[in-house]
Amino acid sequence: MQDLDKMTVKELREIAHQIEGLEGVSVMKKEALLSAIKRARGIEEPRVGPRRATAIHDIKHHLREFAKQRVALLESRQRDPRQLKSVRRHIKLLKRKIRRIRSTAGRPNPQAQPPAA
Repeated sequence: MQDLDKMTVKELREIAHQIEGLEGVSVMKKEALLSAIKRARGIEEPRVGPRRATAIHDIKHHLREFAKQRVALLESRQRDPRQLKSVRRHIKLLKRKIRRIRSTAGRPNPQAQPPAA
């Protein structure tokens, strides 16, 4: 039998239609189909949880290191534009990772602006 994670949505829907008690299969996305089929077959899914707090901590540590590098590059007499651009890109990507982790954790982002009324 083929690995469920490597199957297409069409193949997963065919399998899900054969399972009794599953409703709304035709509108489910791949992740929802996978979890429903695995639940019906009794396959355990790895849980993601407590690692998030330490992940943010680790990312912030790296972010501070890149910020120090950026300041050093800006203060140096011979600026290397490519190196500065690379450091700025890393900072941007790390900040994006933090925002993504916070949004999936259900915690409000303290930097997010409230919607305009």
